[in-house]
Amino acid sequence: MKKVAITEKVTIKTNKIKKNILYQGICSVFLGMVIVVTASISVKAAVTTDTSTPQNLILDNGSKLSIGTGTVPEEELLVAGRIRAVSFRTKRSFEWTSRSAWFGHNSANKVAYIDFGEGPCWGTLEITLTDAWNYGRTTGRLTKIYDIAYKEGGVYSSGDELTAALGPVCLQWRLGVPETGPEGQLRIPIYHISNVANHITVQVKGVVTYGTGELLQNLKLTAPEELNHNQTAEHISMGHDRNVGIGTRYATHKLTVNGSVMA
Repeated sequence: MKKVAITEKVTIKTNKIKKNILYQGICSVFLGMVIVVTASISVKAAVTTDTSTPQNLILDNGSKLSIGTGTVPEEELLVAGRIRAVSFRTKRSFEWTSRSAWFGHNSANKVAYIDFGEGPCWGTLEITLTDAWNYGRTTGRLTKIYDIAYKEGGVYSSGDELTAALGPVCLQWRLGVPETGPEGQLRIPIYHISNVANHITVQVKGVVTYGTGELLQNLKLTAPEELNHNQTAEHISMGHDRNVGIGTRYATHKLTVNGSVMA
């Protein structure tokens, strides 16, 4: 199935008049046949009367249009035949923001999910977390980018890279890896790794191959729920002195690593 934007001028004879119709809207087309439509119809002019031809056009109270079927349509647009699309565009980039419900105080074992639904998601996602001050300050920026290949029922491949861990936000939250939810949906967990109560503001940016329509319809941030996880903070830093830290917020040398280094 594909969605096409069409703008087409159609001249059709009915048993009463001949009308010029300007149709503008979005059609979902499968093998050339229209099955779902969101449409707007503008009758441009009634120019002649013609009673010699069968009824090919039915405009039901100005809201539903039937072309070539001879029946009153149940859909916004019902066409017997094909529609020629004169323009085609699928939006493939998006930006979406939401704020979570309250994560309770003195309870670290909680998680919320960025739920993308069951539609295909192939491309790249960038997710950023930040917020304000409730029981503790959670400003700053925690950002991770994802390489994602998801099809209904499973994650085919994924990779991620932490690109920013600035401020106290990275001490309270951790972005997890993409996973398949209980209903087969793609979701990314946000782990609460502190017992300090707070909200979290989430921004998702993406570039996806198969368009954003279904993805944005399904995208939501779930309510916090209990999960006995063992997640810890992720850190990467570059200070104003240009010292680089891996696994630590505070780089005291040109390169500071919290952990082992293998050359």
